[in-house]
Amino acid sequence: MQKRPRILIVDDQYSNRFLMAEMLLEYDIAMATSGTEMWEEITKKIPDLILLDVMMPEEDGFSLAKKLHAHKDYKTIPVIFVTAKVTGADIDEGFRSGAYDYIKKPFNQQELETRVKNALENSAKTHDLLARAITGDMIFENMPESLIITDKDFRIVSINPACSALTGYLNSDVSENFFPDYICDESQNPIAIGKLLHAKHEVFFVVKSKKIIPISLSVSLVNDEQSNELGWVCMFHDISERKTFEKNLIAAKENAEQADKMKSMFLSKMSHEIRTPLNSILGFSDLLEDDDITKEERDRYVQIIRKNGEKLLAFIDNLLDITSLETQKIHIEKNSCSPQELLQDLYDEFVVQQKKQKKEAIVFKMHNTTAADFYFMTDQKRLYQCLYNMLENAFKFTTEGEITLVCKVNEIGNYIDFIVHDTGVGILPEIENRIFDTFQNIEADSSEKTGGLGLGLAISKNIVKLLNGSILLKTKPNIGSMFTVRLPIHS
Repeated sequence: MQKRPRILIVDDQYSNRFLMAEMLLEYDIAMATSGTEMWEEITKKIPDLILLDVMMPEEDGFSLAKKLHAHKDYKTIPVIFVTAKVTGADIDEGFRSGAYDYIKKPFNQQELETRVKNALENSAKTHDLLARAITGDMIFENMPESLIITDKDFRIVSINPACSALTGYLNSDVSENFFPDYICDESQNPIAIGKLLHAKHEVFFVVKSKKIIPISLSVSLVNDEQSNELGWVCMFHDISERKTFEKNLIAAKENAEQADKMKSMFLSKMSHEIRTPLNSILGFSDLLEDDDITKEERDRYVQIIRKNGEKLLAFIDNLLDITSLETQKIHIEKNSCSPQELLQDLYDEFVVQQKKQKKEAIVFKMHNTTAADFYFMTDQKRLYQCLYNMLENAFKFTTEGEITLVCKVNEIGNYIDFIVHDTGVGILPEIENRIFDTFQNIEADSSEKTGGLGLGLAISKNIVKLLNGSILLKTKPNIGSMFTVRLPIHS
């Protein structure tokens, strides 16, 4: 009958000890409530694995693990820390203390069983390697993990085929070389070998191409029967995929947090965008009921009500447009479009807007190089809306200097470019890649001053996409921005 692996559970809480024991019934379980009892149990019978609570009253798990792995007879016992908090600092401290792995409370049975099984299997592999590595047994040759055998001074004796496949080195490339020379941190700074002994560490390995790859490394001592040091077994595997997954996970989390933040800002601003014109409409409607107001006052109040009604309608139209565009439920009607007429309509509209906004300090110019009889097929109404949004932003974020509206046939000849160039605030590098996202304002400070929900550019991007075109952006903070809408002439 095969011997059951012995697991020592060290935890001052009865409920934790009982729960882990119940989950690990297939193993030979021993228990201890403190460091003192742990040493007593180990003296009775050396366990195959220790589940060690980090936070205990007499002596914490980190301290006990360090003492355990400093002991010549017990340093090869794998330790899994059991902890309620898992921060980067805690994980680093745990591995430096000699831990093989960690489990976060509260834990589930599947996770506990898997981590225990992996630790026992890895320990068995390590013991087997320690017994056979120096003799060059077949296990060394066929191990899927990368293995490097060194002498007691860490001079490389041999590497296995898996290591050659991963790193590109042959035995002749590295023989007698100092193993720590191949180990570094992410910034390619060397790591003292003393920090890597008797535990698993995540470090970087310099492969033959001089590229560094992330690895999970275990360095174990090989002794002879008289406990004399023979050398070291360095076992590692590539963790590039896991690191990439972790980075993607962090990026996804940050994107989700950014989206939540933008939605919260949107709801706040939407409330403002609705309340402001509504308050004006209601307030001036009440004033119209006063029989004592003059005709001039009445006309002015009506004009204010109309202006705020139009503002509210435009806001609602934008909301409906972005919803329709993002769900691709908007209909595109392509017809014959004259760039000259389109630019003139936009120019005339914004000359009026410029006066209303009292932005006479801005020089507004239009430049069209297409012929008067030049036409191309597109949805002129939607293209007007797209360029209107861009010009609206240009005036919103420019206080002086120039705004130029340009139309020209691209040098290739198959595309027509519509360009809006301004000398405004520009766009910050950290939001340049998100500027066409829904609810993203060009600049937080400016958006507070100018209002708006950050829908204009998102609407424009979706319109251009439906027109089979693209939007190009060049910008520098405090210098200005240039948006180019590029559309195919022959659609």
